[in-house]
Amino acid sequence: RDADIMLFVNTPGTSQSYPGVDNVSTTVETPGRNLPDFLSALRHYARKNQVAVADVAYCNGADPALVPLLPRFLGFPQLAGYAGWNTAANTIGTVVAHAAMRMVGVHSAQSESLAREAAHQTFLFHRVLEDWGYQTVVRTELQDELLAAGEDAYKPSNIQKARGDVERRLYTLGSKIFGEWFADQGSSPDPTIRPEGWELKGVTLPWDRMFEVGIDLEVGVEGGQADEQQPSD
Repeated sequence: RDADIMLFVNTPGTSQSYPGVDNVSTTVETPGRNLPDFLSALRHYARKNQVAVADVAYCNGADPALVPLLPRFLGFPQLAGYAGWNTAANTIGTVVAHAAMRMVGVHSAQSESLAREAAHQTFLFHRVLEDWGYQTVVRTELQDELLAAGEDAYKPSNIQKARGDVERRLYTLGSKIFGEWFADQGSSPDPTIRPEGWELKGVTLPWDRMFEVGIDLEVGVEGGQADEQQPSD
């Protein structure tokens, strides 16, 4: 209870699976697994602690059940970190590093706190959009469509068209989830600071295949303490 950060690890029931291959996996969704209880505990401890989530129930993508459910219990902007990509080791390493940097920012001087908050919310939203939005949702949809068209779902022949499709879908999905899960929701520990908008600057498929994606985005924030506001003339 006195820890600087509490790390919540979303584990599979018995073993990891792959999102999109079997979206409701019998090795992940076992009878003993209870996401509402997990998220209730997250919400409880978030009242007095910085909390972060390592989403390792699935590999190479976020848990399709956890992510849409999480905002019903705790706003994403209140997390000190989130990740759900590739291996469990990569996910945990990403979350721990992000949460540690978050704590450095929280305990730093008040000056430039809005800039630090914007950097934090940008990385947090980036992880949700890439790990859930791309790896679990968009990539799965596009690969199914490529297979139905007789294309190589891993490395399509027209990679520029695929990149354009990815960018359009990520912008549409990102706008939806930012509006529902991030916008105007207070941060932690200062709930007066809120994400207020996002910009998708570019999307790449850096290895000319569907497995990886590069997303360049930025989140803006507003609010904060009165002494950070610019004086009026």
